[in-house]
Amino acid sequence: MSGIETGFNNVLLVNDEAKKCHLKEIVPVGVCEDKQVGVLRSKISIIIQTKQIYKVWLGRSRQQAEFDKQLEENKGKKINSVMGVPRFFQLVTALEMAVKRDDPFADYIFYKIHQAINFERQEVSAQIEKLDEYIKDRIPAGMSMTKNHSISPVKIDLAINTKLGFLLVYLTLEIDELVRMILLAKQCSLISVSNASDATFKASKRIRRVMSLVHQFKYSGVTRDDISVNNARAQVAYELMSTIELPEEFLKATIRSPLAPAILSRVDVI
Repeated sequence: MSGIETGFNNVLLVNDEAKKCHLKEIVPVGVCEDKQVGVLRSKISIIIQTKQIYKVWLGRSRQQAEFDKQLEENKGKKINSVMGVPRFFQLVTALEMAVKRDDPFADYIFYKIHQAINFERQEVSAQIEKLDEYIKDRIPAGMSMTKNHSISPVKIDLAINTKLGFLLVYLTLEIDELVRMILLAKQCSLISVSNASDATFKASKRIRRVMSLVHQFKYSGVTRDDISVNNARAQVAYELMSTIELPEEFLKATIRSPLAPAILSRVDVI
């Protein structure tokens, strides 16, 4: 009897004995049950240190705007709702879904928002470096100074499923750092109160300016194929987004943001 045959008979014998003893059969090493690996999850949170940037994060809902109008100190003032970062997450998620469905308008606006965030982050980084040098150059040699921190910062747990959402979070935290430095310089009498107020307002406006771009997108369900034949859906899209001049490169999808999601109906486009 060959070695293979002997080994096979031994396996049968083991299995028979296991059945007699009401034991489970031994699964050979390397044999796996048909199971699927679960999706990956990560806990992400951020900390905002300044009241100014936390106010930008929250925004002002329509209900809050109506309530504020009724306050005595606000009589006669024009108070509007203001989009906060969580609302931006919702709108940009819908934008990214339209990108996946081959909407060239959505693809173009995604690109514009990405470019705008990159620009603002570069500007903020340069301002932080410049202000840091300004502060160091003006404090005496015998004086040491640490960065300022909030005694009660706000911790926010994030559940983001959008790429542009993450980029806006990075910009928000970087501007939060810039505002902290501005307030530190004001506290130490290195800049005037009015200059600090103006710089803080301009820094906060960078976030709002980026978020406002998402309002340019209006859902129409249009695709690049619709645009190519200029059907009714294409005409509706042009009407809804009449202020947008769609570049030819985005009609052909030859230019896209490197972070743009894959177009599900066009496997040839990366």
